[in-house]
Amino acid sequence: MRPTRWIVAFIAIAAAHPAFAQLALKGAVDAEARPEDPPEAPAADPLLQMVERAVDKGNDTEMDAIVKFASVQSPDRAKQFQAMADNRKKARVAAQLAKVRDAPIYELWDGQVELGGFRTTGNTDNAGVSGAVRVHRDGLRWRNNAAATADYQESAGVTSRERYTGSLEANYKFARKGYAVGLLQYENDRFLGYAARYSASLGLGYRALDGNVTLDLEAGPAVRYTNYVEASTETAIAARGSIDFAWKISRSVSLDHELSLYADHINSSLIGQTALKAKLFGPLSAQFSYNVQFESQPTNERRQLDTTSRASLVYDF
Repeated sequence: MRPTRWIVAFIAIAAAHPAFAQLALKGAVDAEARPEDPPEAPAADPLLQMVERAVDKGNDTEMDAIVKFASVQSPDRAKQFQAMADNRKKARVAAQLAKVRDAPIYELWDGQVELGGFRTTGNTDNAGVSGAVRVHRDGLRWRNNAAATADYQESAGVTSRERYTGSLEANYKFARKGYAVGLLQYENDRFLGYAARYSASLGLGYRALDGNVTLDLEAGPAVRYTNYVEASTETAIAARGSIDFAWKISRSVSLDHELSLYADHINSSLIGQTALKAKLFGPLSAQFSYNVQFESQPTNERRQLDTTSRASLVYDF
């Protein structure tokens, strides 16, 4: 049948049956208004999703491992995966720098509190208690350190060990590895022969190693004022040098070694401390340390060498 005949037949049927015409027109309108089926969603990319999750977490070790794995599975996208990780690291560094730059001086401090026991040999041979507080702040240009320590022993009502120290240090970083040093120190140890000893020094420092292993070297002139137990005093110009070594062996174990030398024509001092620290849980750690102090010209025939071994609990904040 020709198309014109279909049209004529439809008109005739519509004239005879109006309800049929309305139903046919409604179907045509609904068919025209019906939306097209939505396009199928693209297939999920498991490698890309895995890299994105690792980047969002921000753990460098985990992120690098996953990027390496994904790059092996899909070599043609290795550069894309690596770029995602690099951009995440750069963004985090930029955010950290902005936080340090904008922070006031009373923020960004961290430190630790130590409490424990010790055993000494040399001028005294006892066991006792010790405590220490250390705080640290590392800014874009300035690095600040402060510390205070106390050792005390009393046997049968008689004090046999009493030593107190305090220090303030400021470093100005004028280059990536170079910095200027200013240091003030106080010592009180009458068993070594002095009621008080004050030291002030200026100098230059160089960070030879940085990262999991750090090594700082410092040297410069100093002035020392000593008030001896026998009531005499003396002031001397000295040369000061120090080595500060720190090794982060793992996430929970670290090793630190500090060595400082004051050399003058009256009395030279060499002080060294080695400390092994192991995390127990949360902010609490155990620390074992060994301290050596050598005085070239001790007073009243005192021994030149004192040693101190300590076992301490450390709270990090």
